[in-house]
Amino acid sequence: MRFLRSAVIAIAMFSSCYAYSSDQWYFGLTQGFFSVGEGDHWNGEIDIGQAGLQIGKFLRDDLSVEGGYAFNFNREDFFIGSLSALFWMGDSSEKYQPYLLLGANVYNFDDEDGLPIKHRHTQVAFGAGFGSKISKQYQVRADIRLMTRNDENEDDFGVQFSINRLFE
Repeated sequence: MRFLRSAVIAIAMFSSCYAYSSDQWYFGLTQGFFSVGEGDHWNGEIDIGQAGLQIGKFLRDDLSVEGGYAFNFNREDFFIGSLSALFWMGDSSEKYQPYLLLGANVYNFDDEDGLPIKHRHTQVAFGAGFGSKISKQYQVRADIRLMTRNDENEDDFGVQFSINRLFE
């Protein structure tokens, strides 16, 4: 149910963005690794491999916004949602185009002991990466993200790869 709600919100948000901009939008598949440091509800680090979907919109040649939702490979109870702004540097016609990322993550998980406790945490994410168009309609991206929240988990980080299908 959470996934459906997230998908409806993302579609509504990017549909409204489409009305205000004539630039490209994209839909993509993501593969990532996230390391969440020790927190107030668990001991030790949580290292997770993620697969997900993202949808984004170029508002200008040098600015895009995207929303994403990912699920975990080795823990069925861990989900990450994100909303990010990507600030593209350089010329979009270059082979590799670097970008900076600023965003927010929300991750949810159940207690591993099977207790009915649901944990929800928000984070601010900072990152850098690069993208490359591999054809007129496809883009490949890779980035690293540092994440922080409320004086804890200062060592959270993530690496994400994605392939996006571009639409006019």
